[in-house]
Amino acid sequence: MANWWDEYPQTDTYGSSWGINEGYRTRPAQHIDIGTPSGLGLTPKEPGRVIEKGDDPQLGVYVRLRDRYGRIWTYFHGSRVPLDVGDYADAGSVIMQSGNTGSSTGAHTSVRLQDAGG
Repeated sequence: MANWWDEYPQTDTYGSSWGINEGYRTRPAQHIDIGTPSGLGLTPKEPGRVIEKGDDPQLGVYVRLRDRYGRIWTYFHGSRVPLDVGDYADAGSVIMQSGNTGSSTGAHTSVRLQDAGG
């Protein structure tokens, strides 16, 4: 499987657009956007354990992984997460199908990385 984060263009850079806080765009976005088509099987940038998944009005369908360094990776705007909380996702595991859910204007994947300290 190709590395989708290298194959598809980055369509928005960290901090270049405004994030949403309670429905208002109030702070620079803390993620990058990658122009993935809907339905693409996404593999993790860094292997890790699923610590949360869900469907949020802003994030849409999302999954959070904690990697071996304690960092948290959040992938959002997906259409489906085939894993459960507690599952380990290695480099070849599909963690999410890309989509256009939540506060999204078109098919893409947003990725946020938080260091171990939050």
